Amino acid sequence: MGYRYVDPNFRSSAAQSRRIDMAESNLNSIYTIYSNDAVVRPISIFDIISDQNIFNQNISPTLMNFNPIFSNALPYGDATPNRVGLFLDGFYKHKKKYFNINFNTSFFSEVIGQGTSRKRTFLTFSQLTKVNLNELFNQRKEFNFSLGYRNQITNREGDSIERINLNSTHIDFKIEKELLEKVYFNFSTKRIKGIGNEYLVSRDDFDEILTFQQVNYNRIDYLHALGIKYQFKRDVYIDVQYNLWGSEFNIANFNDFDFQRLLFIFSIKL
Repeated sequence: MGYRYVDPNFRSSAAQSRRIDMAESNLNSIYTIYSNDAVVRPISIFDIISDQNIFNQNISPTLMNFNPIFSNALPYGDATPNRVGLFLDGFYKHKKKYFNINFNTSFFSEVIGQGTSRKRTFLTFSQLTKVNLNELFNQRKEFNFSLGYRNQITNREGDSIERINLNSTHIDFKIEKELLEKVYFNFSTKRIKGIGNEYLVSRDDFDEILTFQQVNYNRIDYLHALGIKYQFKRDVYIDVQYNLWGSEFNIANFNDFDFQRLLFIFSIKL
């Protein structure tokens, strides 16, 4: 358990530079344009996982853009400015290695309000559970699954203009079963749902706030993967996967989309 205070004016380019660049000018490299209206496809969970084009390789002198449904409480990690609050981390590992659990919860608020005297509050809970079914059922071949969950709630009281209520939920599930020696079946799914409203901040080159843009979310991102893996060694494997991924926006500005692909992965961990 701990307490953290980060001043609103605290700046550290190295600590606050984001790995994912969410700037509107930063386009994804896979299926950039979609639909008959030639709409630019927004960055989705699929791109965050697989598209190196949106990854930032530089240190930014100013605070970078972010998408609130992916991370709103601490978009710049522990160095996120204008935050004060409490956090609690926990871990449990079964003595017979049947399962282990990691969890984290936190409650932060702004030190000062943005554009108003009212302050946002951020409530977050996350957990990751890993279960070794082969240990549980005393089987020699590997059989395990993991389940991750994160919920983040942002609130700000006030009149109709000041009020903010954004709820985002992240779910991750993965299961892997050894069918034959070194041959594995695997399935995974990721789902993010964000619903509510927020204000995006536009800054100048000196990191001063210029304007606020009100945005409304009712969005679902998903990625399903099904595959067969052959493990040559501990850090070397090939994987043939089928992916289904897309986004549902439920608003008039964007059309829903979904894509499918078959891919071959050869991985070596150095």
